[in-house]
Formats: sequence, structure tokens, C-alpha cells
Amino acid sequence: MAWRFVKQPNGLLAIFSDVVDDFTYVNMTAAQAFDHCKSKHGLSDADAHQKVRAGLDDWKPWAHTVKGSGHDRWDESLRIIQDAHGDLGLKKIMDDVARS
Repeated sequence: MAWRFVKQPNGLLAIFSDVVDDFTYVNMTAAQAFDHCKSKHGLSDADAHQKVRAGLDDWKPWAHTVKGSGHDRWDESLRIIQDAHGDLGLKKIMDDVARS
């Protein structure tokens, strides 16, 4: 999985990239996320819906359809960002999300 939707604490969605170990988009609505899947990745309606649903329902990373606690993907993403980019990387994303 190169990227996944992550539900932010504010209820909006972010895209986390395993390639850069960081968010590439933040503060997306479900409709924007669906459109992103279709336009940027060429996914079918069904696949786009499933990808967005995984983020909204907080499916555990790498555990298809297993619902998380509501913040598992978020917490895992922040841990990876901090490991890869340090505290400044973590602060940047928290600042970006806080601006929503």
C-alpha cells in the first residue's frame, strides 16, 4: 500500500504516503477524497468508495476491513512521521491540521 486515507481528529481526511512517510494532502472532505481517487489514481467508483470508507471507518493499517479505535491510522501516521522526520516534521503536520 503506497498511500491511504487517514481520518484526522477534526473528522476530515488526509492522505498518508508510505513513500515519503508523511501526509501529502490534509483537510479533505469525503467528496474531495473520492474525487481524488478517481482523478489522480483512476480508481473505479467501487474502489474509490472502499478506499475512502477505510479512512472514515479507521480500518487498521494493513488489516483490510478491521475497524480501529477511531484514531489508529492517525496515531500510526504520526508515529511514522516523528520517526522519519523528527519533532519538527510532527509539529508541521499538527500546525497544518490546526489551520482547518
